[in-house]
Amino acid sequence: MFNFISAYLTAAWNDNLKVEAKGYNGSTLIYDTTNTLSATAPTNINFNFLGVSEVDFYSSGGTHHSGYSNGSGEYFVIDNVTVATNLAVFVLPSIIQEPQSMTVMPGSNTTFTVMASGTELSYQWYENGTNVVNGGSISGATNSALTIANVQTNNDGNYTVVVTNSFGSLTSSPPAILIVDGQKPTNQIVLPTSGLRVSNAVYTVTGKAGDNVAVSNIFYQLNNGGWKMATTINNWTNWSAQVILLPGTNLVQAYAMDTAGNESTTNSVSFQYVPSAPLQVQMTGLGTLSPNYSNAVLALGQSYSMTATPGTGFVFTNWTGGTNLPLIVLTNRPTVQFLMEPNLMLQANFVDLTKPTISITNVPTGLSVSNAAFAVKGTARDNWQVTNVFYSLNSGSWSNAVTANNWSNWTAAVTLIPGTNTIAAYAVDPGGDVSPTTNVSLQYVVTNQLQIRAIGLGTISPNYSNAWLEIGRKYSITSAPATGFVFTNWVISTNWLGGITMSKTNLQFMMASNLTLQANFLDITRPTNTITAPTNGQHMTNALATVVGTAKDNWKVAGVWYQLNNGAWNLTPTTNGWTNWTTTLQLTTGTNTVKAYAMDLAGNFSTTSSVSMVSSNTFKLQLAFTNALPLKTNGLVFILELSTGLNGHIQVSTNLTSWTTLTNFVGTNSTITFRDPAATNSNHRFYRATIP
Repeated sequence: MFNFISAYLTAAWNDNLKVEAKGYNGSTLIYDTTNTLSATAPTNINFNFLGVSEVDFYSSGGTHHSGYSNGSGEYFVIDNVTVATNLAVFVLPSIIQEPQSMTVMPGSNTTFTVMASGTELSYQWYENGTNVVNGGSISGATNSALTIANVQTNNDGNYTVVVTNSFGSLTSSPPAILIVDGQKPTNQIVLPTSGLRVSNAVYTVTGKAGDNVAVSNIFYQLNNGGWKMATTINNWTNWSAQVILLPGTNLVQAYAMDTAGNESTTNSVSFQYVPSAPLQVQMTGLGTLSPNYSNAVLALGQSYSMTATPGTGFVFTNWTGGTNLPLIVLTNRPTVQFLMEPNLMLQANFVDLTKPTISITNVPTGLSVSNAAFAVKGTARDNWQVTNVFYSLNSGSWSNAVTANNWSNWTAAVTLIPGTNTIAAYAVDPGGDVSPTTNVSLQYVVTNQLQIRAIGLGTISPNYSNAWLEIGRKYSITSAPATGFVFTNWVISTNWLGGITMSKTNLQFMMASNLTLQANFLDITRPTNTITAPTNGQHMTNALATVVGTAKDNWKVAGVWYQLNNGAWNLTPTTNGWTNWTTTLQLTTGTNTVKAYAMDLAGNFSTTSSVSMVSSNTFKLQLAFTNALPLKTNGLVFILELSTGLNGHIQVSTNLTSWTTLTNFVGTNSTITFRDPAATNSNHRFYRATIP
């Protein structure tokens, strides 16, 4: 040790060089100073590092002195060092280990200890801030260890120690607390409870403990063996201990200890470890078991009994059992006595004496359907349960029906054949009992649309036209001709092709696919035709004559034809089926004869009507073009030839709907020439000559 008093320090190259000096007592840093040096003059520094074993220097920073060019760096020079050696070395007090708090029982001896470093140390202990004085039960009040013998509750308090030497003093912190605890902790074994029976060899004992200060541990013992420490996750408020039991009675004991060393009373609980195993119990058929030990955990080696009672419609047969398959018969009596053992299996057997029932619900008597695909529906019942329903169509093979609710309702999809179909079904229960077979019949009726037409007029009864009739079934139909008609025959064909004829008005036929019937009626009445104007022998001055007439028929007039002066026959125009007809004829000068006749749909002709008239003039009104095509620059030129005395208009149109007058004309028995200048470059124009 030495005292580092002072020294001169000069910076080698840098002005304002920082130098830090650290003084150590052993490994403890007790001095630390920093000074700024000049590079042009030494600095005398009084360090006064007393009682150090080592001084370290650290330099940094500064700026290079402008007058020094032969070196650089953070170096400095130290000289004229003043130290004191071969002297007593003094070290400030330092507490290495503080005194510790304690909880102790009354009457025990306790010691507070402080560990400190320094030179020529002295100690003084304090209780709650008051000097502790040696005497009575107290010793070491001015030593590093304070001992209190036979502590009592009046010794509770906060204890500190002041460590002092010539260089200073230091007080321990925080205070060491002395608690004199004379109260015992509490402890309780929660599980097992006294007399409890358990079936597992590995068992977890649980409990809870408490104390006015703190519980430090729980110790437990099984069957007077060694004491062991329990475990906790919440400072012993709750604790647990896993033990391995012996068959029979087991004794578990436990006590708590607090931080003062106080022990609770020892708790003891006796309970039973009964080796056991689950019992497997099953039944065939329906019944009840009393008591029902199915899947119950029973004590091995203990005797038990169960009684079997059959369900409605069942009888009890026997008990079978064993620890291996196959099971053997144990008794034919309803009550079985057995000794529990590992892997034991028992089975109560009941026999079902009741057959299931079945019905088909959607096929009433006389049912006819028109689709080949049919879904049979039904119900099935049993005192136990139905396992399946089988069905057969037309004595064919048996098939499984389907269900969505365990056969309470079932369905079966079948494909019918034309005519009568028979469906049979039966149900089966788990015992193999079979219901009586139920049978139903239904008709699959194949239909087709009948087409009927009549040639001529008449009625058909009943009128099956476009009706859907059952294929293979016989039907009857009667025809009656209308007035003026007679029935000739029926034609029976397929799709109107070929066929056979039947002459009777009443037709008996069997419906078939694509059947077609035709009733033929013959019209035997001739139509009538009358020329109503002009009258016979009428004199006319105009060259045009409008001929008017009427025609009638019991069926329908197909047309009226006329002839002028033994010329060609022409069809007259009409707007109402020749009930009224009219035509305009150009007469010749003198006598003109017009003839006309009517024809009906059957080809019957009326008598020919005839009228004669005298015309004093001929009629002429005709437009003609002088050019084959319209001129592109001069328009269209055309001529009009007309009879004397005819006055009228020439009209033009572009759409045959709207007409405008181009010019007027007066008959001079000559040819008149006209020109339409607007026809130049026209795509189309229409012209007509009209007489008011």
